[in-house]
This record gives sequence, structure tokens and C-alpha cells, in this order.
Amino acid sequence: MKVRRVLANGNVVEYEKMGAQHLHLSTEAFHIRIVFNERQDILIGTRKFSIFPDCLAIIPPTYNGQCIIEADAPVHSLAITLAANFMATFLKKQYLLQKQWHEETIFDFSEAIIIPMSTDMKQNFRHLWEKTIALNTQEALLNEYISQFLLDYINGHCKRFSAEQKRLPFTRLSTKTDIAKRLLLAKEYISNNYNQKFHICDVANYCCLSENHLLRTFKEMFGITPYQYLALIRLSRAKSYLEKGTCTINEIVIMIGFESVSTFIKLFKATFKLTPLQYRKYTQQ
Repeated sequence: MKVRRVLANGNVVEYEKMGAQHLHLSTEAFHIRIVFNERQDILIGTRKFSIFPDCLAIIPPTYNGQCIIEADAPVHSLAITLAANFMATFLKKQYLLQKQWHEETIFDFSEAIIIPMSTDMKQNFRHLWEKTIALNTQEALLNEYISQFLLDYINGHCKRFSAEQKRLPFTRLSTKTDIAKRLLLAKEYISNNYNQKFHICDVANYCCLSENHLLRTFKEMFGITPYQYLALIRLSRAKSYLEKGTCTINEIVIMIGFESVSTFIKLFKATFKLTPLQYRKYTQQ
């Protein structure tokens, strides 16, 4: 199943339900990709990153690569292409607002990145998915959902990233920026391989930092260790499986990479104030 909406301002919203396949990905404009179940891998050059239901990809123009789906179940995905004029107008407005309020939020759209989705973002994209399929939806509403995501991205993720980058103890801004980008790659590696066994040296090699430098700067910037971040990613992915309601707790523990059911339950409750079964019941009400 495929539904493609080309809006009058040049924005394109495309919903697709597809099975295992490899697709060529060529972006001539800003591109956002979301999946609502399973995973979707993006291969750009030698870099491979994965999109899960708790995160999304923002891919700038001129990037070419592959979109890879290897899941057994059909993957529900949403792809949004943003017209150059639309992005230029939006970013100009944001720069003017920052100047007016003397803010220094960094929002860099020059590199492909993976970002976590907030609850508001998830709800926004689910509404966009539903309205895209309903072919009688007015274009203004679709554009409103797109603009709301960009605002959430700048006011949420970008402001948080700007604050986190300032925690790095380097005098030169260029050094801070370089290390911050490498640490985002470290997060990317952990997210990609969350259910596999790997060592801190694998993460360090991926982001081109020494192990000690990675451990120290990761904690300074994000306030947690890479190991704690891995646990949070696993718990976040567990929530997606619990919401589906088709897997047992034991199956979920294996799929997300935990070795102990009791450890998983304790960490889940400590993090979300609900046991896994209580969370499943809550989401299915």
C-alpha cells in the first residue's frame, strides 16, 4: 500500500506499507523518515544507521544511498520531503526569532542525523499518517503537522543539544562542535546495535575517539555513561514491543538484548514507575 500527497507548496508526504526490500534513496531536498513498527536501515556511503519507532532520520539534500528493510512483518513508514522554499522561509523566521530573543540554539540541517522522538512528536506523526491516508484532508492541516514537527525539533532537540554541547570543557567552539558530533555518532552506534553484544572499543572506533576520551566526554555532555544510555535505549524499544501486545515478556527481554528478566523488570519499573505488564495494560486501555 502506498499513498503519496504532493502539496501545492512543494512538500511531499508519502505513506508506505512494505515488506523486505532494498530501495534507492536520493534526496534533492530535506527528507524526514519515520517508521511506526519494526526497523528501517539507511545506508549512505559507508555509514549505516537504523530508524526505529522511537526515533527518526533527518536527511539533508544531495545525499544518495539505500533504504533497507529486512523485517518479516510489513513496515509502516512515513517519508516527508520538504520543499526548498518552505525550508528557507521557516528557517529565516526561526533565525529572526532567535535574534529577537537573544537565543543561541544550534539547528544544523547540513548532516544526516538520527534523533529520538518525544511523545509529542510521535502523536504528531501518527496524526499526519492518518490524515495522509484520508485523501480528503486539507493541505493546510498537513503543512501544519509538518511545521509543528520542525518547531518541536528546534525547541526540543536542538535547544537540548545546544545546552549539552556547552557542558563540554573545551575553550574553542570548533573543538566543542567536533566532539559533540562524534558523541552523536556514539549514540547512533549504540542505537543501531542495542540488541547485540559489543564493547566500548567498538563505539570508540565508530566515532573516532579513544575509549577514555569517549567515556569522559560522553558523561560530561549527556550526564550519563554509554552503558546507561544503552539501557535506556533497550527500555525504550521494549515499550514499543509492549505496545504491540504480541510478544511475551521473556521474548521481549531476548529481543532487546537483556540477559535477565528480573533485571529488565526492575529497570523498567525504576525508569517508568510501572512494571512492563502494567505499562502494556495502560497502553491498551
